[in-house]
This record gives sequence, structure tokens and C-alpha cells, in this order.
Amino acid sequence: MKLRYTLSIAGLLFLGLLSGRADAGVILGLTETSTGISYSLSGSLKSSTLGTAISSSQSTSGLVSSINPSEGSVLAIGDSANYDVYSVNVLGAAASHGSGGAVDLTGSSSGDLFGLFVSGSTAQIWLPTGYSGDSLSASGRWAGSLVSLGLSVGTYLTTIETTPGLQLSMDHIVLTFASEVPEPTLFPIFMSISGCIFFFRRSRTRRRFSYL
Repeated sequence: MKLRYTLSIAGLLFLGLLSGRADAGVILGLTETSTGISYSLSGSLKSSTLGTAISSSQSTSGLVSSINPSEGSVLAIGDSANYDVYSVNVLGAAASHGSGGAVDLTGSSSGDLFGLFVSGSTAQIWLPTGYSGDSLSASGRWAGSLVSLGLSVGTYLTTIETTPGLQLSMDHIVLTFASEVPEPTLFPIFMSISGCIFFFRRSRTRRRFSYL
């Protein structure tokens, strides 16, 4: 089974377990293909966990999708014209998703805007203006590769809460980075060497019989 599907299934099973505890969650997956990077966003966050936006109706004019692996941040710009900013407590989050620095992503995307910016024990989450816990959905394709963006393949979990110690107020964001590009293999080289050996042996056999 390809790594992308393995990580996706793991993420879905993870969120399935969370749903049994009245938690919510969002999965943002980036998958490298032979033609670039595709991404998909799904899930939801509880409005009670997000609390009140610290900044409302910010314009997306001039913004582009971006990522900063070394700081564990990602921003996916969909069709949303405006966005709200929420500040939340973080119980746990990956300090980084790789060694790459901040870079703007070129390509196309559609659907809801989503941004995650972690700083120590707090994080900012960007969502479409007026978000109230509805399902989030977005998809798109960006230029580049995991290597060129400095991303490390893996699954990264961010756990947020409104009230410290109150488990029912938790929400979870799962980021998955995977690759569909086949890994290099020695099979073609092995076959080429085997073919050469077969041809050489066959030629020697023919020469031997020509002297009889």
C-alpha cells in the first residue's frame, strides 16, 4: 500500500478514535506526485475550542499559500475572501516539519482557507470569516517537491485546548506529508547486468561450437 494511503488511513483512524471522546479534528495532507504536490483539507474544529477571534474579517487580498517547515507552519489559501484569526493554547505540537524555511507556494487551490502557526505553547489558527464549527474542505496542487520545500515525510499532531486540563475542550490538527514518487530501485540495473552476462555466455557457446 502506498505511503499516502497508509498515512491517510492512520489519520482517519486517529480521528475516529477522537470522535468517541467528543473531540473534533482536521486533517491537512500534502502528497508529492510526479507533477508536483497535491493537498487536501477535511474535518472541523469546535467553535468552543477556538473561542473568540482575536482578529476578524481580515482580507486575503495579496496573500498566497505558504509553508515554513522549520517553524511548523502552513497556510492554504482557498476561495475565502476574508478570514478570522484565533489564538489557542497548545498541549503538544511538532516544533518543525523539516529543515526548510518560509516559502510561497505557486499553483491553484479551491475551498476553505486554513492556516496554522505554532509558537511555543500557543498557536494561531486562520479560518474563513464567520466559521462556526462547520466542515472544512479544500484541495489544490502546488509546484515543487517535499525535498525542494524542505519537508520531512511523516504525520504531525497538534493538540489545542481552551481550558487547561479540561479534556472535552480539546481539538486536534493532523498534518501528513507523503510521497507517491517511486523510490529508486536496483532492479533495472540488475536486469541490464543479467542481460549482458547472458549475451556474453551465449556468444562464447556459439564460438565454441564453431570450432567443432
